[in-house]
Amino acid sequence: MKNNIFSKQYDLFIGLDVSKGKADAAIYKRNRDRNVKSKFVRKAIKFKFTKPGVDEFLDTVRHYKDEDCLSVLFAMEVTGVYSDNVYMYIRDHLQESESVKFLDTKFVDRWRDAHGYAKSDPLDAKTIAQMCATDDDARYVEKAPNYNEENNKKGHANLKLLTHRYQQLNKQLNAEYNRLSAQCEKFFPELTAVFSIRSATALAILEAYPTAHHIIKSSKNEVFNVAYEASKHRCKEAKIDDLFDLCENTIVTRVFYSLSRAKFNFCSFFEHFFVKYFIF
Repeated sequence: MKNNIFSKQYDLFIGLDVSKGKADAAIYKRNRDRNVKSKFVRKAIKFKFTKPGVDEFLDTVRHYKDEDCLSVLFAMEVTGVYSDNVYMYIRDHLQESESVKFLDTKFVDRWRDAHGYAKSDPLDAKTIAQMCATDDDARYVEKAPNYNEENNKKGHANLKLLTHRYQQLNKQLNAEYNRLSAQCEKFFPELTAVFSIRSATALAILEAYPTAHHIIKSSKNEVFNVAYEASKHRCKEAKIDDLFDLCENTIVTRVFYSLSRAKFNFCSFFEHFFVKYFIF
């Protein structure tokens, strides 16, 4: 007995796991006939957010589509600036019977909890595709990102404003670094001989040990631990040995001891604000 037409009909669900500038995708085929097993036809597709990259991805998806395919759904979580552009590009290049949707965040959270995912576990492309294909209660965000001309103008204006603000802050930061560097040359020249004054390591040492005299009164292990954590485990013990050798032969007199402490109180300001945004 030949299969009827209904047994051949199917839908494709494409899950997208979007990150900065690229995405992972998976394609799940759900058959309309429940007696025919649904399955993944592609578990891993990677593409970048360029015209050739997204176009090639769309061509790949359509390779698995024939006259028996009733619908194609592209689905992704809302990831703000990362997902908006690829959503809009796919939306503007959809063919008949194709659609693209954002998943409702609250639904995704409930689905994750119901299936034992930890809150921090990301949903990968395969999970998104299978979730949309197998859960008839899947909820989507109907409202697409608003990219009308007025909002585009506001967005470009905000970008110019933020760029100008960044340049102002960077100029202010450079001025503060110059002041800090000058003070270090007077009160703690040994530090800048070993570490760049712009490094997080130098600032952490300076905040904990503001002069050469503080260094030589401390243990090498203590100073190394401060530097090691601030450098994200990149600082070598040899650097601390060099610092101690220089500090033990410092020509900066102890009369500047209390003055230097006052001069470097603003180091915490660098740690908690400027370092967060500008030091790499």
